[in-house]
Amino acid sequence: GIAPEGLLERLKTRLLRDPALLDTFSPQAITMTVWACAKLGRADPEFLRVVADKVTETGFLEEFKPEHLANTAWAFATLGKRETALMEAVAERALDPEVLAAFTHHELANLVWAFAELGIRDEALMEGLAEKILSDADYLLFSPQSMATTAWAFAKLGFRSEPLMRAIAGVVSA
Repeated sequence: GIAPEGLLERLKTRLLRDPALLDTFSPQAITMTVWACAKLGRADPEFLRVVADKVTETGFLEEFKPEHLANTAWAFATLGKRETALMEAVAERALDPEVLAAFTHHELANLVWAFAELGIRDEALMEGLAEKILSDADYLLFSPQSMATTAWAFAKLGFRSEPLMRAIAGVVSA
């Protein structure tokens, strides 16, 4: 068989040769490809640029679910690849009311972590996520790791949400 690194390298080579091949990828396939790059520490800038360009094409993100948004953002942040247009598109899609309502606590934490890790302060996104977390008491379901990650991300970005921080502190001290 082919080791994961070899398979990923072959896929990247093929996609760089023929970027139109990405048109055949589902949101899950794109997400898993960049996730694999992040897990293996393969930050090929040219390849990531091709993927970011594809994902930011008009209408492409419309089929991305919260899982795809969070994992794609996480992968780019893990690789230290700041693709501003991609992250703006991810934020816009995440704020769609139906999409926002479907986020799990883990996906929310990964998404805010990615923005904080890349130093991208998106006011609308942070406000929307804070409201979502508080509106249905999502923070009560957060794992300690997700809670800490969320608090860290808001603090790192200098985004003050006193109600969110009070809610998190209340759960931690309970």
